[in-house]
Amino acid sequence: MLNIRLLFASLCFGYLLLISRLIFAPDSSFAHPDLRFLLLTILVNLLVENSILTFTRALYKCKLLLIFSKVRYLLHAIVTPILLPMSLDFFDIANIEMLGSLKVIAWAVALAWSALSVKISFFNLKLKLVASNNFLRYKNVDSSGQPLFRIVLVLLILVYFWIGIIKSTNNGLYLIIGSVSMLLGNAVAAKHGLYLSNLGEFIFISMLLMYTFS
Repeated sequence: MLNIRLLFASLCFGYLLLISRLIFAPDSSFAHPDLRFLLLTILVNLLVENSILTFTRALYKCKLLLIFSKVRYLLHAIVTPILLPMSLDFFDIANIEMLGSLKVIAWAVALAWSALSVKISFFNLKLKLVASNNFLRYKNVDSSGQPLFRIVLVLLILVYFWIGIIKSTNNGLYLIIGSVSMLLGNAVAAKHGLYLSNLGEFIFISMLLMYTFS
């Protein structure tokens, strides 16, 4: 039987390694100075999310699982839109005069998306305790706003996929592998388990880092 908690724990260890790699990387590894902060924000969020999933039974015994589950959903709603402005750093557009304006627009959309996803997704949470394969967690059973939120997330992943195709001669293959992995993980997670979605996320962010350092 698959030990799902061990898998989430392994993902936590993997994120710790990625965070360490990012923190101790020389500044010269980054084409854009704000990319390190954005990547660290996403990595820390994913580390927290997988840590909560690793210790669900312990948190449940301490009567803290419901609170931490809400924190997990809240962080996901707030941090995911950061992918949008971060995508600009993967374009070779340093000489485009409108780059500053594009970033302002991207951040405005990201902040609006965060506020909207918190309003639609987080405040409509209806968490139900579910158990499967000796794994315990709270799952949101309310679908209000969720389809739209998922569609936008998939569109963002596709943005990275097409960036990878455009820049495939310059290590863009990393972006293609990461995007496909996250798409597949999200596609099969509902039927086969949340861990596949989280595994897809790990491969996705790992490929982004490999592309960044290539």
